[in-house]
Amino acid sequence: MQSLLSQLSLWILIMVGVMNLVLTVFVYKFNHKSATNRVFFLLGLAMTFWLAAMYFSLRTYTPQVNLWLIRFSIFFATALNGLFLMLSKTVPSETLALKGKKLGLLTLSTLGVMFLTLTNFIFSGVEVVNGIASPIPGKAIIIFPLYIVITTILIMITLWTRFRKAEGLLKRQLLMILTGITLMLGLIVVTIVIPVMVGRNSSFVPLFPVYTLIFTGMTGYTIIRHGLFSFKVIVAEALVVVLWTILFSRLFVLRDLSELILNGIILIVVSIIGNFLIKSVRNEVAQRELSEKLTKRLKELDAQKDEFISLAAHELRAPMTAIKGYLSMMLDGDAGKLSNTATEFLKEAVDGNDRLIRLVNNMLNVSRIEEGRMVYQMGMVDLKQVVKRVYNEFAVAARDKGLKYELATSEGLFNIVYVDQDRIYEVVANLISNAIKYTDIGLVKVKLSMASPHAIKLEVIDSGRGISTEEQKKLFGKFVRAESSAGKTLGTGLGLYISKLLIEKFGGRIGVVSSPGKGSNFWFVLPVKRSL
Repeated sequence: MQSLLSQLSLWILIMVGVMNLVLTVFVYKFNHKSATNRVFFLLGLAMTFWLAAMYFSLRTYTPQVNLWLIRFSIFFATALNGLFLMLSKTVPSETLALKGKKLGLLTLSTLGVMFLTLTNFIFSGVEVVNGIASPIPGKAIIIFPLYIVITTILIMITLWTRFRKAEGLLKRQLLMILTGITLMLGLIVVTIVIPVMVGRNSSFVPLFPVYTLIFTGMTGYTIIRHGLFSFKVIVAEALVVVLWTILFSRLFVLRDLSELILNGIILIVVSIIGNFLIKSVRNEVAQRELSEKLTKRLKELDAQKDEFISLAAHELRAPMTAIKGYLSMMLDGDAGKLSNTATEFLKEAVDGNDRLIRLVNNMLNVSRIEEGRMVYQMGMVDLKQVVKRVYNEFAVAARDKGLKYELATSEGLFNIVYVDQDRIYEVVANLISNAIKYTDIGLVKVKLSMASPHAIKLEVIDSGRGISTEEQKKLFGKFVRAESSAGKTLGTGLGLYISKLLIEKFGGRIGVVSSPGKGSNFWFVLPVKRSL
């Protein structure tokens, strides 16, 4: 049983040591110019050496060997606390926070205590108690625990002070690091340092690798949640190195030649596959990071574009409204009698100005809807009456193009919907206007029916040019037009996008059924209110 526990402790040590080394090397390679990364790298090395020294110090060798192993364990423990304090001041900055006298004081005190740990002033010898080598305190033993306690308190105060003043991502990072260090150092001081120094009790020393895993685990959680480093790459490298270490160590314990050859072949195969695995993970992470950067940049550009469009639309609407007023006054004869040619020119100008006003209004509506600034006057609306009003307003336009123009409503309609009356009017007008605009010969039919007992459906059917399947997929996007059916017809590509946003706001659905050369059927469905 004791042999099994000893082997388990060794494998825990190897895995924890390998994970620490992989993590620290990766962090250093990630940005070797960063002070945070460099300090973390030194911290990881010190922790790995400390783990090894602590493990072997628990084994019984000659008194002199055990004495030096114990000394080396507290030697690296001293370095650990000094580096922890430096990291707590620096993370996540790329420049060292401690400078001048403070840096000099920390460096000199840490190196001084490290030197003393290797002398008889801290531990003068060892004695074997129940098969365990226990250190004999020296005359200056108080210096080591005093240094550990003071630096630990400074670490906690530093992290807590920075945590209280920090905001956002930095606050979350410091919280995770603070929690990890608090748990690890607290357990080490309470169960290892104090018992060894005061009562010569080293019973809990075998648990020290588990304590370091707490800090490693908290750091890993920070990596996953807050993207300090690439966790996928770290895991891949750690797994490969652990497997390689286990297989390589087996070469020294196997005695059978066939098993030795087989283990060697497996080791080579694992090394090759592991190398490809790490490269593939690194490529995936690099592509993901590049994709995230580009996505973020595109979002910023899209926001800037929307802001520009909104500002431009606001500036354009006032002068265009004034132009429309002056043109109307001229057509009414306020500026004198006009010739027939001048009247036709002015009518063309009015039509062009109206298109610009519609474009500006659509741009403003898109901006307001997307930013949540659109004010809706929600209420119970008779959809049938809205459809009839819009239908009648476009009757002249349909007649001028020689189109057959029909309105069909089913009997027993439940046509009360909860919407903004002006906005639903815009949607219906947009669908009917598009049908007339893009249909040269044939029919435009407006149909109102029940899609289900709880929903009403409006269909605008035309015999126009039709729309391809590929174009239908993106037709309700912003600034999108069906080029196959648009021809020379003018349009902004915003009408259907706004209609989709509004219908979805009202709890409905909108779509199209079409094929090239066979016309189109634009429809929307809204939930009905059966009682006012």
